Amino acid sequence: MGIAETEEGYYMGLYSNFDSTKPDDFTYLPRNEEALNFYADNEELKKLIRFTKGYYHIGQDENGTYLADLRFGKAGIDESADYIFKFYLRELEGELVIEQAQRSGNIDGEAFSGFIDRIKGI
Repeated sequence: MGIAETEEGYYMGLYSNFDSTKPDDFTYLPRNEEALNFYADNEELKKLIRFTKGYYHIGQDENGTYLADLRFGKAGIDESADYIFKFYLRELEGELVIEQAQRSGNIDGEAFSGFIDRIKGI
C-alpha cells in the first residue's frame, strides 16, 4: 500500500514491487479533522492521534463516527473491507469515549488470496 499525504487528506493505492506498471489508480481519502474540533482539548484523543502519527481518517458508518489509523490499511483489498485499527468516537454524558472496533480474529480466505495476488503483482 502506498500513501501520499496532502494538507487535507491522503491518496492511497495498492501496488507491488512485482507490478509490471506503476500504479495510477490512487483513491483520495479526506482526513476530515474538522470533525474533531469540538474535542480538540481531549487528552485521550490527542494520544490516539499521536498513536496514528498523524495518518488518520475520520469517517462515519452504521455504528457511528470513527477514527481509522491509515498506516495499517484495511483487512482486505476491496472497498468494503474494514480498517485494521479503527476507533469509534462516542459522546457519553458530555464526555468523549473512545472504543476500539471489535474485529474477528480470522482472516477471510478470499481477502488473504487477494493480498497474495497483489504481492505477486497480479
